[in-house]
Amino acid sequence: ISIIWKFLRFIVYRFAEKIIVNKPNIKKIFFHKKFFFIPNPIVLNSTKKKIKKEKIILSVARLNYQKNLDFLIYCFSKSLAVKREWKLVIIGIGDEKKKLVQLAKNLNISNLVIFKNTVKKIDTWYKKAEIFILPSRFEGMPNSLIEAMNYKVPVIGTDIPGINFFIKNNYNGLLFKINEKNKLIKYINLLVNDKNLREFLGNNAYKKVNILSNPKIFLDSWLNILNK
Repeated sequence: ISIIWKFLRFIVYRFAEKIIVNKPNIKKIFFHKKFFFIPNPIVLNSTKKKIKKEKIILSVARLNYQKNLDFLIYCFSKSLAVKREWKLVIIGIGDEKKKLVQLAKNLNISNLVIFKNTVKKIDTWYKKAEIFILPSRFEGMPNSLIEAMNYKVPVIGTDIPGINFFIKNNYNGLLFKINEKNKLIKYINLLVNDKNLREFLGNNAYKKVNILSNPKIFLDSWLNILNK
């Protein structure tokens, strides 16, 4: 953040009795007892309708520098997913859309990369998707990752705070270092080839978020902090 916001935060935070954050490493940065970490809850309304899985790799994110979607498109273009005619569906809006669309054209995969603006029934896309990828350069607490895990979609994400809080590598998801091209391509290939692994990671992902992001636990955490 900018110097002005850092200064304002330094001044204002000292007057607060308690500060709630949704990013696990914030407390370590400020070293203050009045910081409390509570993960985001799962608030997505889901239809009970069953939807057949499709050969879709999904990413739900703002189309900006933070989310690193140009890196995702490049890695997708080099993966087996293209040869197997999987599709990369990117849902979101942002100032990098034209750049990303052009990149897909330059890589000759524009027919396999689908861009959609914000959609009303986002749950249908989580249900369709076989894989979810969030390649962010930095994160807070990504709701889209929590939602994907809630729908038992196997997730691949950057090994950074906010993402690695939820993912234990090779157990309920797969992690790679920022801009680690070979590793992301390897992971895409691995999941495209292995349905059993997709199911294993997806089931464990569901268990994880229902422990950490259950709305009741979220409410109880708030009440516990407010009553201290």
